Formats: sequence, structure tokens, C-alpha cells
Amino acid sequence: MKNMFSARAQFQTFITIVALALSYYLAAKLVFPLSAPPSNISVFWPSAGIALAFVLKFGTKALPGVFIGSLLKNRDFFDFASQASPIEPIILFLVIPLIATFFTYSGLKLIQNYFKKRLWNLKTAVYLPSQ
Repeated sequence: MKNMFSARAQFQTFITIVALALSYYLAAKLVFPLSAPPSNISVFWPSAGIALAFVLKFGTKALPGVFIGSLLKNRDFFDFASQASPIEPIILFLVIPLIATFFTYSGLKLIQNYFKKRLWNLKTAVYLPSQ
């Protein structure tokens, strides 16, 4: 049994969180030109898929990466200086990453429950579309 408190395990978790945060942020930056102005709403959002893939691979310990990546994305999107009242953007700045993290966790649980009931594993899911 691996000791989750060992220095190596903590370092691997840290690297996973940083990699997910950067991947989430960079994917969001690539989609910004495709979003509908003046918002960041886009039909195509690869950051969600990247976050779900990381969490499926590394478990819930990667979820802080979703939160941090979404915070970084929001930092670029929200212009706090031009707002008359800075309270609303600050609330959105903090709530949106919580929602993104919750949706990623929900997706993880839905997929885990689906494959548990079907007696399949996630590796089988990769081969299903090709059959």
C-alpha cells in the first residue's frame, strides 16, 4: 500500500494539480476567440473534457487543478477596474470555479456509477465506439 503522505506522493499530486490547472487554463485561452462577446460563453469548451479526463485518470485529488485553472481563466476574463461595483465580479470570480469543480466531480461520479452497474471498466469505454 502506498503511503499518501510520503514526499513522493505529495510531489506527484502537486504536479498533477499544476498540470491540470495549466491545461485547463490554456484550453480556455484557445477557445476565447470563439466565444460570444461580451461573455466567455462558447459552444465548444475543451477545458471541461480535459478536467474530466484528468480526474478519471488521477482521482479526486486532481480537483483543485480545476478550481485553480478556472480561477486563472476568470482572472483574464473579468475586468475589475472598469466595474462600478467590484462585488458582483468578485462573487462570479469565485463561484464559477466552484461550479466548474462541482460539474467535474459530478461527471466523475456519473461515469463511475455507470460503469459499475454495467460491469465494464473505463478501458472498455475507449473501445466501444470503434465496434
